Amino acid sequence: MAITSGVRITLTGVDGSRWDLHSHRDKSVFIEQGGVGDLFDAPTTTSYKPRVGQSGSTFTAARHLERHLALPITVHHRDRLEWARLDSDFRRAFSYTEDATLTVETDLSGARQLKVRLAEQPQYRGEINPNRHGVSQWLYPLVAANPMWESEQHKDSFTFDGLNWFSGSVEVSNPTDQPAWPKWVLTAPAKFILPDVSFRAGEHQDRMIDLPFQPLGREVVVDTDPLEEMIVANDATLLWAQMEGQFFSYPIPPHTPPTRIPVAVDPLPHTGWIVPTWLKKIVATEVEKWARALGLSKFVAVTPQQMGQKIREIILALTPDALERLSPTLIGGLLPEVISEAIVRAYGSVANMAGATAQVRINRQWSRPWGLE
Repeated sequence: MAITSGVRITLTGVDGSRWDLHSHRDKSVFIEQGGVGDLFDAPTTTSYKPRVGQSGSTFTAARHLERHLALPITVHHRDRLEWARLDSDFRRAFSYTEDATLTVETDLSGARQLKVRLAEQPQYRGEINPNRHGVSQWLYPLVAANPMWESEQHKDSFTFDGLNWFSGSVEVSNPTDQPAWPKWVLTAPAKFILPDVSFRAGEHQDRMIDLPFQPLGREVVVDTDPLEEMIVANDATLLWAQMEGQFFSYPIPPHTPPTRIPVAVDPLPHTGWIVPTWLKKIVATEVEKWARALGLSKFVAVTPQQMGQKIREIILALTPDALERLSPTLIGGLLPEVISEAIVRAYGSVANMAGATAQVRINRQWSRPWGLE
């Protein structure tokens, strides 16, 4: 396939060099015509399993494979010494152990990038002495361990202002043809409750995961991708051991339009009790109502003891059905003094609670270098 004027292909080498690989004859280094077919759909295999007596078989899985590319490259220059320099510099842009970046930019879809490295040594294809004629033709065998093209990362942030305990949100979207697993970057101090919502009709449309408390100075990255480490702290605290068996389950489906999803802050820092997430959501909602009724200036003047008493009142005001879901030991243990002492240990005072942020980051991955929006 020939490269049209609406498509621009560039390579950023492992050494930082940048190469415009348009197949134009006025370029000294270019991809030959017909050399871009491997850039399109990500290689995929599917599996099917027959059942006894079944006509045909049943689909079981689809898996994307690493992408192998064979780029036919021509390097030429009228000056043989300049050709030799160009040929050497272009080879130096690739490595067997580090990724170079192929970028395809189109009027339709903007810029998308693919990380590639050498799969084996480049193969010389010419039939003439390149040193004599200043022309060399190569086949560069490349491999992309991640076969997907990536476009600009989506980011949005929530900042806890002291009042928005349960009304906070961030905007997410996924215009791609691949599921997207959000990543969160969390600052302290706070005890965040993050969304893990199903975007499909049915259950878990309001599912949330509550995280361990972050004291001042502890920054946390949460990766919801099940193939990655779920939660990592900058001080090497093993936070996964404090997750109480919770795991993120839902990616953002392909072609999801801009959607706001909730972010909450748990008013109950680490109290020593295992408090169910549904109760934390109720407490956060009611504390927000109380804080907004007071106003920010009056709320930050509330003492930990007053806040502990208010949270205790919220718990005791639950409906009989909700109270039945709680163990008598938990109800008896969440006393005002227990809650207030936890607030003092975590924040020092109510005035120190505001300021933490939760930033969501979504890597956008596509099976093709353009289109599929």
